[in-house]
Amino acid sequence: MPDGKKLASGSRDNKVLLWDPQTGERLKTLEGHSKHNKDCTCEFNSWGPLKKSNPACPVQGHSGCVNSVAFSPDGKTVASASNDGTVKVWSVADGQCLQTLEGHSREVASVAFSPDGMSVASGSYDKTVMVFNAETGERLHHLKGHSSWVRSVSWSPDGKLLASSSNDKTVRVWSAEDGSCAKVLSGHSAPVTQVEFLDDGTLVSCDSRGSTKFWDIATGTAKAEVPGQKFTFSKAASGTEQRAGRFLVTSEGDLVLVHQADGGEASDVNKVPVAFFLAPALSIPVSTVACVGEHIGIGCQSGAVIHLRAPWLVKA
Repeated sequence: MPDGKKLASGSRDNKVLLWDPQTGERLKTLEGHSKHNKDCTCEFNSWGPLKKSNPACPVQGHSGCVNSVAFSPDGKTVASASNDGTVKVWSVADGQCLQTLEGHSREVASVAFSPDGMSVASGSYDKTVMVFNAETGERLHHLKGHSSWVRSVSWSPDGKLLASSSNDKTVRVWSAEDGSCAKVLSGHSAPVTQVEFLDDGTLVSCDSRGSTKFWDIATGTAKAEVPGQKFTFSKAASGTEQRAGRFLVTSEGDLVLVHQADGGEASDVNKVPVAFFLAPALSIPVSTVACVGEHIGIGCQSGAVIHLRAPWLVKA
């Protein structure tokens, strides 16, 4: 959540969970279709997967694994992307499903709200990116160009650009206004699993071989590289003077590494971590890394969510 007071997680059990990162208390469960959900009236195979849906089923949630979650900028809604091929928009206050965004023909791997909260972007294994109106559910753009699965999507801070990363080893930068492809960034030697804007002129991406690159969007060239299989940036929490974008947090094996970002300018100093955390539970694959204020959240493929605190990420 933008103010750091709530953490959202998605899992293979088709659920979205909302947490209090301070206490570890589970605040709300956004239930999915499951044979373990007593309210679900759908038919399931004996080994678990959905066999036949029931149109009259009262459950509003996903019928497949939840791969990605994202809070709206105002923190009032959360979007979730699933293997069932849909994106759902939920009310944080009461847990009601407000919209089901459809159109992808395969699993949806990533979801992101635009900075103004009016649009939702999704990336799918059908090799495309879609942009929807978050309030009405209307599809605004269907972006085609990748030759393999789309793994991640991200908006620029000014909302004018949208980036997507793919198993085709490229990052594409799109115009949010007309959906045209503005740039193709090539240089990774493995599937690009994550992409995010550091600022309006710098993009960061990482691949499955553990290479995290900083890109100059104007020239399309990589200007720095650090190790990391997943990453996030320090981000502001409401009421704090935050060193937003000053630090890059990456995960590698059982280590969480913190690098100075400084706009991605290449230097030997920036390649050396300024801090690290040893977390044995991270020896299992990491699905996502998130940071707000002094809080770092690590989501693992086992279903575990690890909460770390780094008070020095926020200025005293």
